[in-house]
Amino acid sequence: MGLIDFDIGSLGKSIMDGIDELVTSDDERAAAKLKVQALLAQPMLMQAEANIQSAKSTNWWVAGARPALMWVCALALLWNWLLLGIVEVFIATFSDNANQIMSLLPTIDSHEVTGLITALLGLGALRTWEKTKGVARD
Repeated sequence: MGLIDFDIGSLGKSIMDGIDELVTSDDERAAAKLKVQALLAQPMLMQAEANIQSAKSTNWWVAGARPALMWVCALALLWNWLLLGIVEVFIATFSDNANQIMSLLPTIDSHEVTGLITALLGLGALRTWEKTKGVARD
């Protein structure tokens, strides 16, 4: 099983099944399961806290770059997947020289935008990992 194939749900189920076998008391079993659930929820809570702290920042380098890249990607995808088609239909319907006009419309390679989105999400994940290890700078 590689890192990408890792399923936290199956890990949690395995741990819960192991607790059922090791602990005989219902109170101890419930307490142990509660502790495991809290541990499994920890990464999500840490990401939520990182998002909150990033949103609170007044520093442009922290709060400005990531949203700017997200908006660029969102606008590029909006243009490519929705607006370009609407504009082409409008031009084809109401223009006599539609082919010439449509050849001038910009298109964006969605592979490039997808690569940027992936890199953006990867940087967010790396920043979260740094914070969990205590090596992140303020």
